[in-house]
Amino acid sequence: MLQNLDTAWLYCFSSTPGTHHKTYFTLFVDRAGSNGREILATISLSYLFTDRGGAGAMVKSYTPPFGTPFEHKDFAVNSLWAPDAIAVTYFLSVNGAEAYAQANLFYL
Repeated sequence: MLQNLDTAWLYCFSSTPGTHHKTYFTLFVDRAGSNGREILATISLSYLFTDRGGAGAMVKSYTPPFGTPFEHKDFAVNSLWAPDAIAVTYFLSVNGAEAYAQANLFYL
């Protein structure tokens, strides 16, 4: 059952093709002092303007309460479920484009 939701917007701009720019944003789980919480993280490319380039958005990683962060390297990953996360990092990359992405963190 959905208990809460956090939303963030990522923006990135690259004026010329061949010039890559990147934006990262981390959302922390809202329960301080907990050992993590069950979440569903999603990201969607909401706006793209380009005449010769492109953009991609993904859920880059999540951090469990114990251990190392779990990281993705594929732009096909636009959602992630985690049983016990304390933070989620989102990623937006552009090449000769302007883009916005909407990042959502659902608390289950």
